[in-house]
Amino acid sequence: MNFIKIKYAVNTATRKVSDAIDSFNTKTKIIQEGAVENIDDVIGTVLDKVAENYKLDSIKLVPTGFGIGEELGTFFYGVPRFIAGEIPTDSSGKQLRFMAQINCSDLGSLQEYPHKGLLQFWVQGDEYRMFLDIKDPKAYQVIYIDNPTTNNINNVELDEALYSIRDAADFPFIADNNHNFTDNLLFKLESEVMTPNRSDIHVLLNLINMEYSKLTGETMSEEELSSVNNIIFADPRFKSPFGDRVGGYPSFTQNGPESRNYKDEILLLQLDSNKFVSWGDTGIANFFINLKDLRNRNFNNIEFYWDCY
Repeated sequence: MNFIKIKYAVNTATRKVSDAIDSFNTKTKIIQEGAVENIDDVIGTVLDKVAENYKLDSIKLVPTGFGIGEELGTFFYGVPRFIAGEIPTDSSGKQLRFMAQINCSDLGSLQEYPHKGLLQFWVQGDEYRMFLDIKDPKAYQVIYIDNPTTNNINNVELDEALYSIRDAADFPFIADNNHNFTDNLLFKLESEVMTPNRSDIHVLLNLINMEYSKLTGETMSEEELSSVNNIIFADPRFKSPFGDRVGGYPSFTQNGPESRNYKDEILLLQLDSNKFVSWGDTGIANFFINLKDLRNRNFNNIEFYWDCY
């Protein structure tokens, strides 16, 4: 038994040496062929490729202050200005609270997104639940209104308790106590091309490892990934682009969900903390949708995620 253990240890050590030689030879061959000038430049080349090859279009929503949103406009928080049919409810039949409305005609630069109609975002949130019941499949909903013609807002009764100042602190954002919580947060829109960012670290490291593998024929070790993590922290191309937005890459105050796949999980809406509102301790909320569902205009399988410091 001791002989077997020793033999196994020798074989393992031999294999590690062999792997190290193969790795060195692979990188040396890349250098000799002129792809990079030295071994250190392998990582630099990989980061260049990630920054260039994985850009995503985004529409940044820059808050300008509170006011009354246009009936078919783009705005967040406050009360809705347009209702199609009935107000969505949770599984107990209680009204959800309005969170955001996007006029899809503002999304023309985002290819897969609808370019007409409205997207409305609703969530649970009152003084009893504090926020939402994650076990309730109807706790948050995105409603797509393809053809917003008749406004039914005068025929429905809003649950005013959801929009009172007293309950505002129980919702996951905090505003000035002097603010009228029925008003909406208004925006100006800016187009922005985004690279992967370091707050979405799991996606960024996966992309780096993938490009590294294409260049060297091998994957990075945990030690190498940790070293790269330190490098990208200071690289301005991979900054954390916080802010309210539709499309592009999300940002997180923590590390974000590890299982995220940027190709399949599309950022439908990001709501960030700013000088007007704050999610908990300056947190961020994200709504994600599967690419196939987005193309089919199916908004029944939304994923909601939020975190704070």
